[in-house]
Amino acid sequence: MRAFEAAARRLSFSLAAQDLHVTQSAVSRQVRLLEDFLGYRLFVRLTRSVALTPQGEDFFRAAQQSLDILETATRRGRESGGRCTLKISITQSLAFEYVLPRLPAFSAAWPDIEVRVLTSTAPADFQSDEFDAAIRLGPFPGKRYLRNQPRIPHELVRSWNGVAAFQLWDEVLTPVASRRLIAPGALHSPADLCQFTLLSVAPRPTAWSDWFRSRGETLPAKVATSDFGHFFMTLDAARAGRGVALVPTLFLRSLDPLSDLFCPFASNVPSAGEYYFLCREETAARGPVEALIAWLQADAREFADATVQFPPR
Repeated sequence: MRAFEAAARRLSFSLAAQDLHVTQSAVSRQVRLLEDFLGYRLFVRLTRSVALTPQGEDFFRAAQQSLDILETATRRGRESGGRCTLKISITQSLAFEYVLPRLPAFSAAWPDIEVRVLTSTAPADFQSDEFDAAIRLGPFPGKRYLRNQPRIPHELVRSWNGVAAFQLWDEVLTPVASRRLIAPGALHSPADLCQFTLLSVAPRPTAWSDWFRSRGETLPAKVATSDFGHFFMTLDAARAGRGVALVPTLFLRSLDPLSDLFCPFASNVPSAGEYYFLCREETAARGPVEALIAWLQADAREFADATVQFPPR
């Protein structure tokens, strides 16, 4: 049933296989078994795609409703059984540099709620992914941003149907370097950063040029750069003295005050997008999810009120 639902929703056996983390032949075999059981065809196989038959369209609606009912009943059963487990999907950098170091505090406050962290950079998909909530960074649909705000080329969710969103932290990008690479106070203007390798993440190719633009300046055409897959990798490279990293100030809150890293220039222009807590509408007001939302929003308010440079210059 789940293989059929994924294939019908995506109208592709190969995309359904990616969603379910199985092979395309496995999806095809499951659909064929279901068709044999029902006694009628659910799909019309075309040359490079598939289409639902009229019976398939009817069965697809029934399958989605049935799976939703089973999923809701499963969650309610877990929540009423004492200790409950919440599976939350977040990006690797947010997990390593921020959320995981803080989860013990949440567990101490809510000992009956176990939070399991799954890592992913893909837009949250509550129709196919098996998690209770997600935290993603991106622009909120319909929200207006200023031209000088650094761009965020990420989608929050695949579909907003039935999804609730709660704003958490702003993203403010700031340069970070090792004191062994740059002596604090040695740089007089952002342009001085360009004598070093500028470290950034590959999914954000315009991050440095956007940061310079937010300050009313222009990134020089010829400058050494190095890209990494995740922000935590750029931080590791900065610690090793390989260059100057551009990272969210959020990830610097967990740094030891005696850390070798420092911010050569203060940054205060938020990016054109925010971190959002995402979940299904029907679970947003339930105890465990509501508790996690409240705890994260309290942390977000504390972060917004902080005026301390991260870390000291």
